[in-house]
Amino acid sequence: MGIAALALRWLPVSTLSLAVVVSAGYLASLLLRIDGVPSQQVLVSAVLVFGVPVSGYPEQRVLENLVGIAVVILLGPLLWPPDPCRLLSGRLDAYRDRLDRLLVELGRHPGRAPLGQGAGQAAGQAGGLWQQPHDLGRDLDRARRALRWSVTHRRSAAALDEVGHRIQLAERTAAPLHCLTAQLRAPAGPAAVGRGDAHACEGPGPLLDAVRHALIRALAGADPAEPIARARMIGEQGGPAGSGRHESLLRGILLLVLDRLDDYREAHFTGR
Repeated sequence: MGIAALALRWLPVSTLSLAVVVSAGYLASLLLRIDGVPSQQVLVSAVLVFGVPVSGYPEQRVLENLVGIAVVILLGPLLWPPDPCRLLSGRLDAYRDRLDRLLVELGRHPGRAPLGQGAGQAAGQAGGLWQQPHDLGRDLDRARRALRWSVTHRRSAAALDEVGHRIQLAERTAAPLHCLTAQLRAPAGPAAVGRGDAHACEGPGPLLDAVRHALIRALAGADPAEPIARARMIGEQGGPAGSGRHESLLRGILLLVLDRLDDYREAHFTGR
């Protein structure tokens, strides 16, 4: 608006002055980026003010915006952002519930990939599931930055840190769980199982169930010591005699998830 006001004051209304306003507004939008994206509002406001060449109108718009900025500065810390701890915790709970249902279903029916048109849709939904922890991590960083300016939610920083630890656990386990579920979805036929893998179709069974309980408990904010100990006991027993490469791969991924659960517990529950 200031750009258009200056143009109307010093330049006659013409195509040339409009080009100057558009060019200057575009350059200003590049400087005032929001999350790396040029602010289109700068250019739109400049053109809007230029398109209404009424005496006093540009100055009035500038004054209105200054009043709006003052109101936002005074009331923004009281009204924004919404409680980030509640929002992120709710999204993490939704991810945990989806993950729990997925692991239960694949544990009961390993090797049964969806068929037909629904296969692509199911794969897309699973891909979206593994993106959720990374989205939560990104929004957690934004919430921490916004919390510095919040008067009403500043005291929730400790609670946000607790939720942040669980989000970090979800991020660290997303990649191995993605690999695990892909292996469990794969049909256990000759193309997926080599010679000597006769037990691959049995799936990881009790170990998967124990690791799932430990992970879901940890993502809920509870101490996963008991299910971790049970999973370790099952893992030390080893697989059935003659288990093949496919089941060994599944067990290896589950033990990797278990190691990350151990790291999480030692960092946040040891000594409590």
